Amino acid sequence: MAVSRVVEHIGLLTRTDTRHHAGRHGAKACPRYDLSCTHLWEALIDPIDERALDGVIVDIRAMRPATDLLVTHQVTMKASFLCRQGHPLLQTGKRVGIADILKYPLASTPLSDEVARVLTERYGPEANPDDCVTLRSDETQTLVAVARNTDAVVLTINAAAPDLERVNVHPANNATARFGLVTLARRAQIPSMAFVGEVMDTYLHD
Repeated sequence: MAVSRVVEHIGLLTRTDTRHHAGRHGAKACPRYDLSCTHLWEALIDPIDERALDGVIVDIRAMRPATDLLVTHQVTMKASFLCRQGHPLLQTGKRVGIADILKYPLASTPLSDEVARVLTERYGPEANPDDCVTLRSDETQTLVAVARNTDAVVLTINAAAPDLERVNVHPANNATARFGLVTLARRAQIPSMAFVGEVMDTYLHD
């Protein structure tokens, strides 16, 4: 039951490995899970309650506290303003500020309120994502592809685009994203969900 993905390469890795797991242990061994963007995770809670999903991998900073949910396998990954090789921002020979970045289209998936607050505190009101993000999509790799082939800048985790260059903006971004595996606290975890956690521990890192 797919709703969205945090980043496609993470989704591909987890889905590929869990399918291999199912191939070795039978179809019933493959857990039902999804990866959610910031603004969609709440829509997946009902499917967990209804047992349509066994778990959700989400941006846990966007979650509201809930006693009936269990968050495990939390990982923190570095995020940056990223651009293609040879981008004009990399050729200036001077310190790059947020105003320089905003001369170009800025791409991002929907950001949590916490990330928006950090950006505006660090760079001022002009860095409010509601105003400065000009390209939005739930599909991270779609945005990465745009940045790879144009002068657009994408704000995402570094691991989503290892071929892109980090823009050394001042002050430093120092942004991170935190993902976690969310399941029902009152529900016994199926054994194969532990395998999903192992895949997260293996692949979700810088």
